[in-house]
Amino acid sequence: MLQNKTCLIIEDHAQMRRFIAAVLKNQLDLPNPLQVSDAEAALRILKDPPDGVEIGLIICDWGLPGMSGDEFLLQVRSLEGYSDIPFILETGNNSKDLVITAIQAGVTDFLIKPYSAKDLVSKIKRVTYKASDCNTDRYLVDEKYPVQIRSASATCHGELVNVSDRGCCVSLNRCGISIPVENEDVTLDLHLGGDTIALSGKAKGLSNNPLAKSRKDVINLGFEFLQDGNELPKAYQSLLNRCKTVAQQAKKKPPDRERKRFLDIED
Repeated sequence: MLQNKTCLIIEDHAQMRRFIAAVLKNQLDLPNPLQVSDAEAALRILKDPPDGVEIGLIICDWGLPGMSGDEFLLQVRSLEGYSDIPFILETGNNSKDLVITAIQAGVTDFLIKPYSAKDLVSKIKRVTYKASDCNTDRYLVDEKYPVQIRSASATCHGELVNVSDRGCCVSLNRCGISIPVENEDVTLDLHLGGDTIALSGKAKGLSNNPLAKSRKDVINLGFEFLQDGNELPKAYQSLLNRCKTVAQQAKKKPPDRERKRFLDIED
């Protein structure tokens, strides 16, 4: 998971630093994390790490004295070698505007205070495996497919971005919409030509849209299906198989320029 790497903890409360360090050591076999109480000290470590130390994870509180956690995040993403390092942001405020602001700054995931040792372990495992998991067996769709998302807290509309037999990703315009919260039960009404199919699942996090880096109003929302792949509607399975075929054919051709069609973004 973080073999031969260490974690940098930025937290102004000493008790929380000790708690995080104990969980890393006792439950994840990650002893001796680097611990600081402010962002300025953390930046000094990132720019000049101790000899023999490679930092592979950052856990940072949002409400730090001086430079805040989101400001520190922006600084980290601008440093050479740290643009993709897993970064977990702790916060007691889970407002969606705040969450989206951090996503646009490059956060990997969140921990909402108060949280348990189990929550911390789950998040760390998630962010350290996130990149490989997101790139496994996911296929870009070949057309525009409108989606309506329904949950207890929100109803919104978007477009399908990619598909797999375990879940899918939907592109949303963040302006003026409500968005389901993490792990909330949702129903996706997916419009495939003349058919509308309902898919049950859970919201699995927001992320920047990699095909619209200049668009701050566009975000992706991931979903994990409750059904097994063999239980998904035939119309969805047909779409998935078609996207797989397109992807396989594309591997045999020279790579095209970055695809932006589904967002109507002009070059």
